[in-house]
Amino acid sequence: MKLILRYISIVFFILIAAASIVILFDAPFKEEKTLPLSEVVLKINASEVKQVDVEEDNLKVTLQNNEEFTARKEQGISAFETFRNLGAETDKLSAVKFEVKDDTGAGTIIGAILQALLPFLLILGIFWFMMTQAQRGSM
Repeated sequence: MKLILRYISIVFFILIAAASIVILFDAPFKEEKTLPLSEVVLKINASEVKQVDVEEDNLKVTLQNNEEFTARKEQGISAFETFRNLGAETDKLSAVKFEVKDDTGAGTIIGAILQALLPFLLILGIFWFMMTQAQRGSM
């Protein structure tokens, strides 16, 4: 009975360690300031915005004084159209540099493969560990 509890506790601590590593790498490392889109539009109309980086539905807004903020837009609507619908002036909006960043790199592919492969490898490792312990016990 003590042996079973020992193996269960080892597996439990391995799972806790794996979950901690995943949370560590998934959590953002720096706290970003967020702004609602209406305030971003006010800053665009006041010519305070230098650049807007668009990554899917996330907007990274850089002001003229190099302050950075984040905002979120609606899904399926372009950032330019969203700002126009919220009342941004066309001439002020055209002065802002828009940069669309696409997530089609190798990091995305590797991340997707690791998410599918790591649980499978963890289960295989647990079974291998249990089988070697069972072989030792039978000898």
